[in-house]
Amino acid sequence: MTSTLKKWSILSFLKPKFTSNIRMVLVYGHLGQSCLIVTKDRLVYALGINLHNCLGTGDKQSTICPKRIDALCGKNIKTFAYGRGHVLALTENGKVYSWGSNNYYQLGHCDSLVPEIVVIPENKTNFVVDIACGNDHSMVLTSNGMVYAWGMCVDGQTGSGSLCASQSYLATPNEVKLDSTFPMRFLNISCGARHSVAVTCNGQVYSWGSNSHGQLGLSSDSKVSKKALEVKHLTGIIIEKVVCGCTHTLALSNEGILYSWGDNTFGQLGVNLRSNTFSSTPLVIQSLKKVLNMAASNSTNISVALEMGHQILMWGNCLGQKITLPTLISVDSIHDAFAFYASPSGMHQPFVISDEEKEEEDDVDIEETMSIMDHLMAAFDNKDTSDLTIEVQGKPIYVHKAILKIRSEYFEGMFQGDWKENNDSVLQERNFSYAAYRAFLKFLYTGKLDVAADNSVELLQMADFFNDDHLKAICEDALIEDISTVNVAFLYSVAVQYNAMVLKKHCVKFGVRRMSDVVKSTSFSELTNETMRNFITEADEHGVFKT
Repeated sequence: MTSTLKKWSILSFLKPKFTSNIRMVLVYGHLGQSCLIVTKDRLVYALGINLHNCLGTGDKQSTICPKRIDALCGKNIKTFAYGRGHVLALTENGKVYSWGSNNYYQLGHCDSLVPEIVVIPENKTNFVVDIACGNDHSMVLTSNGMVYAWGMCVDGQTGSGSLCASQSYLATPNEVKLDSTFPMRFLNISCGARHSVAVTCNGQVYSWGSNSHGQLGLSSDSKVSKKALEVKHLTGIIIEKVVCGCTHTLALSNEGILYSWGDNTFGQLGVNLRSNTFSSTPLVIQSLKKVLNMAASNSTNISVALEMGHQILMWGNCLGQKITLPTLISVDSIHDAFAFYASPSGMHQPFVISDEEKEEEDDVDIEETMSIMDHLMAAFDNKDTSDLTIEVQGKPIYVHKAILKIRSEYFEGMFQGDWKENNDSVLQERNFSYAAYRAFLKFLYTGKLDVAADNSVELLQMADFFNDDHLKAICEDALIEDISTVNVAFLYSVAVQYNAMVLKKHCVKFGVRRMSDVVKSTSFSELTNETMRNFITEADEHGVFKT
């Protein structure tokens, strides 16, 4: 068992042979008394207290022995999220399952003792990439940047506006829409107990739900907001991530500055005061360097941050004490901070065990185990160390010429000899959106693509433009997972346009099986005559019209 897993009491019931096969685990519940486990062979188990049927095992019995959740086995579980008594599971191909308490239809379907799929409205290129839970409401983020919510809406936490004016719940997923002239896509979502917050791809923050403690970052005159409203105090600041505590909110900017607002009864805002605030406040602490990540959970009043030196700081309600300033603690990870100090005790998100992770017996210092990838991640968009600024839509991205040259043939050719770009410190980019370009550059640093950040079609276009086969393969895989009768013709045209042969092959194979439905779709009727003729011809070569 890894060092982090050993810190959660409920996992002490497991036998060593079983723990050695764990890939992901979530500890949740009021006292950390319930647990979900995904093994390396894609099986899913639950153990612990089965309050509100939160284990999803098909009965109401608690258990100290892992019990299989057959409905989720083999489904490639990506992550979990939990509320006061309900749980969501997200698969790698964007399907959402839910089970547990359903007093306010927070499951998105009727009561069930086992996980049932939640039907999310579909369109051409839409699948779920992230999930979040409040006390009694649920929320998802889709690949094209849309947010859907359902469940309790007494305080407007589903962002459904007038839809819940005369009722206390929203039974099925409903899109959260913005009062904006320009269409916006969301990048990140989070839920507090009774409020919701989201970040757009442009770095703007929107919030809705209860504002009883200022957790929305709106005017103190607004006790609730049933519509998503912009947090105006952050205008001009590019926010990359938000997380919600029970009644407070944290936001992290692209410059590594942490902002907080809302309930401060326990000092969870980290501003050395105990009064609530309705506007965002930056944490200005001498010992706090650039923040790389932060965490909170919908059931706690604790805040945790990982700073650039890979040190962990925590503040708020920590073991019953009210810590009003970020305080360094001797733990190895954010997960460890929640295991030791959070009350109630539960994980802020699932703990995923990488194949390379070493056992605690290795007794290797955390600084020595910091991988090259960690250093590259810290260097990305770091103004202090960069030697090149790429401006996209007026927003800067700070990078390093040497890294770009090593990772991309396109940039290797650009930064050679007497080429003008080799001597420039600022480059202007006008071909792609800021969100897509930033995701591409981050991919060059880390080798990982944040599919929640951008539309895969635009990233596929970038892969073709920059001649990056690895990026193209990732984008093609993401789009292949999303093929349906509604969008297969559209994706075929995309594959043709950007020479994505693997995607094209899968579109044709899908068309062979479902051609009668495909030809009725809007995307098929929108194809050019030449593309339509080629699609039908290729499908015919695979026997679609044979009797």
